[in-house]
Amino acid sequence: MTSKVSSSLTSSMTSFLCDLIRIRSVCGIHAERFVAERICVECQSLKLKYDLVSAPNEELRPNVIVTAGVYHCLFDKQNLSFNLYISGNGPSKFLFVGHMDTVNVEDETQWLFPPFAGMIDDKTQRLIGRGACDNKGGIVCALYTLYLLQQIINEQNLNISIQLACVVDEESGACSSIGVRYLLDRKLISGTGAIYVYPGTNVTIGHRGLLRLAIDVKGENVHTGSVEWNTKMKGANASTALARILIALEDYAWNKDKDPAFPDLTLTVTPGTINFCLYSLIHEYGNCIFLTLSSFDIYEIFK
Repeated sequence: MTSKVSSSLTSSMTSFLCDLIRIRSVCGIHAERFVAERICVECQSLKLKYDLVSAPNEELRPNVIVTAGVYHCLFDKQNLSFNLYISGNGPSKFLFVGHMDTVNVEDETQWLFPPFAGMIDDKTQRLIGRGACDNKGGIVCALYTLYLLQQIINEQNLNISIQLACVVDEESGACSSIGVRYLLDRKLISGTGAIYVYPGTNVTIGHRGLLRLAIDVKGENVHTGSVEWNTKMKGANASTALARILIALEDYAWNKDKDPAFPDLTLTVTPGTINFCLYSLIHEYGNCIFLTLSSFDIYEIFK
């Protein structure tokens, strides 16, 4: 029965996802407000309870919390009517999490399909666009999952609560203080279990961690046209020193866990700035995605 119901909703889900893709929400460029509002419209259509929650001074970047739970009846004395509402106070909670922002598109002309058009390829019948997989498609699937679960909760009168958190600012590096971290710290979302709604049919148990490095390299400031620099009497090049450090990081043989779900480690380094002057201090960031089972000594890298 559930599969038949799900099939009948395919058209609505596809239309909803097309709308989300057409709303640009590139992290660092577009606020997620309009994506959040479109999700709220869909919640209204599906009669699901939702709340918009923003961090202080971040009203244009609201998170959306959608809840499926037990219905209660409340009498409206002013209008002399009964209203149904979802309490969301059930003891057994499960949590779905998805993010509304996307990464950027460097050159839209290089795409076979416009990245923000939300188009379906006639040959493959795949919906193509920025966010179709990461992560707006997952949000659509999770929202309609809540819709189906709400029906089961109603039919069986289950006293449970299930949430979907549609969060902001994930693509900034998964360390944002205004997205899922903000909701967790204020105990607005919780669960005895959770699924991050990335694409795919495999269930992967576990999640990589993040090691963030901040490297300061101190040199000696000098103009590169001076006699002192050209005769090597003054100046210490922080740029080349930093380059050696970054190459050492890139060449370092990380200890890899023997898990097919996480076959390799990655290191991402933000670019520096090149000018015709030696800076006395250079600050660099690096991100390395690793498993909690990995262990290493950071000092070994620079031996």
